[in-house]
Amino acid sequence: MPVVPLEIVGEIIANVDDTSTLFNCLTVSRGFKHETTRVLYESVTLSSKQLANFRRAIDTNPENALRVVSLTIRGARFESSDPYHHLDYILSKLPNLAALDMHQTRWSWERFEASLGPGVRCPWKLKTLVWRNNSSALGAILAHRDTLEHIQLYHWACLEASEQREFRGLQLPRLRSIRLPHSTFKPAALGLRVEDWKAAYTTVLEEHSGYTLLWNRRN
Repeated sequence: MPVVPLEIVGEIIANVDDTSTLFNCLTVSRGFKHETTRVLYESVTLSSKQLANFRRAIDTNPENALRVVSLTIRGARFESSDPYHHLDYILSKLPNLAALDMHQTRWSWERFEASLGPGVRCPWKLKTLVWRNNSSALGAILAHRDTLEHIQLYHWACLEASEQREFRGLQLPRLRSIRLPHSTFKPAALGLRVEDWKAAYTTVLEEHSGYTLLWNRRN
């Protein structure tokens, strides 16, 4: 039987979108394990209950932490406990993180930043921030204003930002798109400079957890 080159194996595994299949691939051979581990850790989704286990996994093999490019955290809106000290630790170990999706969590950017210690800066540079929490995303946006390309804010975060005019005068030089809920929210409503967006965006209406507007910068 002819041997399939590892480059082709990697391409095939990269297109597998089923976690159970990927776990099966781990047991096939050493070559499969390497490629599968890369795919499994490149984009990670965790519930709040899985954070402690994931922390142990990257402590056991720190190389896996280097593979994480995208992280989604799905919490519970009304949690009685606070497991996010594990998340603070995990985030401090992900130098290549480029996309962060916080979904109904009590996690706080300000507390995370404080947990790094005096004079220690966040190790990653976000390009994409999705904020589905009922709290302000301003701290995270300010920390990555020079690298953010895509921002997605959900309803309550938008309301708070709109009322406080949090983004007024904020420079976001690399920003390419903003996704906001409902047609009543526009970049200017968040305090973003109108002249930066006037005649420079397209509007796409789509259904995703309710209707959202996607504002794309053309230039």
